[in-house]
Amino acid sequence: MALDVSGLAVLAGGSRRRLLEHFPWPVAGLAAAISALGVWNLASASRSAHAPVWIPQLGWMGVGVFLALAVAMVDYRAFLRLAYVFYGLVILLLLAVLVKGRVVMGARRWLTIGPVNFQPAELAKIAVMVAVARWFHRDAEKEAGRARRGYGLLGVAVPAGLTLLPAALILRQPDLGTALIVVSIGFTMILFAGVRWRAVALAAGAALLAAALALPHLKPYQRRRLESFLNPEGDVLGAG
Repeated sequence: MALDVSGLAVLAGGSRRRLLEHFPWPVAGLAAAISALGVWNLASASRSAHAPVWIPQLGWMGVGVFLALAVAMVDYRAFLRLAYVFYGLVILLLLAVLVKGRVVMGARRWLTIGPVNFQPAELAKIAVMVAVARWFHRDAEKEAGRARRGYGLLGVAVPAGLTLLPAALILRQPDLGTALIVVSIGFTMILFAGVRWRAVALAAGAALLAAALALPHLKPYQRRRLESFLNPEGDVLGAG
């Protein structure tokens, strides 16, 4: 059986054109600009340092660009099928951190597998993205009318749970900053999926109440970070 090389070439060319046509160039441009700004800040902050820390960061930025292009060439339905599997694996890794994680500067955040040390909390950001996206995708197929009317609080209980579970495990490490980022990712997706304004107001009120109740239980360094964020000039040479 003869192989039609010309036909395969046409198909490959068409796939590349479709990828370029549908590629989110504005999002990619913003991500590149933010990354470049981060490298610039590192170069500025480490000007008098012995080691130019911005050079390895620039290398990792290049690796990130390569990985982003590789991921963009994968059919999104593959991520849809594996979303909950990946989410479950990340939850297991977060539980493993609490039991056998490596303690660095008083926090148990790192997991060692062979020669590799990594933070499962970073994977939790991606896991929440794909799991919440899959849930809304499936729900939109089943309940198109409800998606158009907007979700109430009970309607978003599942994606909220998918967000809060890894955030709670990360908070136990403790890693307040990453936990807040995970919550921000999940709840931003929930907001843009179409939530009724009454539900948004109730959720915001509940979040403020929870923050007020949690504030006295924060560790001293966590409180200092919040105070420095709200009043950066309060202690410029210390916590600021």
